[in-house]
Amino acid sequence: PHRRHQEKQLVERLSQGLLEGLKILLPVSPLGLGQEILKLLRSHHQFTGRDWDIWVDGAVAQGCDLYGNLLPQFPLAVQNFAKHQSLFWDERVKPRMRRLTSENSPLASSNPYILLTDNLTQLETYCDQGNWLILLPEFIQEFQEFELKSAKNMAIETYLLSEHSDCPNITQ
Repeated sequence: PHRRHQEKQLVERLSQGLLEGLKILLPVSPLGLGQEILKLLRSHHQFTGRDWDIWVDGAVAQGCDLYGNLLPQFPLAVQNFAKHQSLFWDERVKPRMRRLTSENSPLASSNPYILLTDNLTQLETYCDQGNWLILLPEFIQEFQEFELKSAKNMAIETYLLSEHSDCPNITQ
């Protein structure tokens, strides 16, 4: 399917999960996919202005910092976007994007939120309380054991965000 259709499906599922009161975990690679999803959520009309929290942990957060340092090398559309608001860390703009730390952890919160992480060894710790939706990229196969041990308070689904580009806007 076209990339925009894939993005639309992912955003709709994330929005639906939050409206259902679920906490959503997105295990992603430290560079690339995580930042791409964060940028999508920050700019998509279904998320813009919504009173939701998006948390970022581990090397994914470090990758966000690296992207910020490389901003002058990005396409003009991305640079222009960043002139009006931060690409990642900004608690004034909704949805709020925050770095997960031990001091500000939402893990015990009953409020729905999205958590992006590359730390696959912590999945059971992240998903200890509440009802969770875990969204895995379709190409990940290593979660079978985790799924069998923890299925009681979790729904595990996959999504597709292919690496091809349908048009210049998506490449940017």
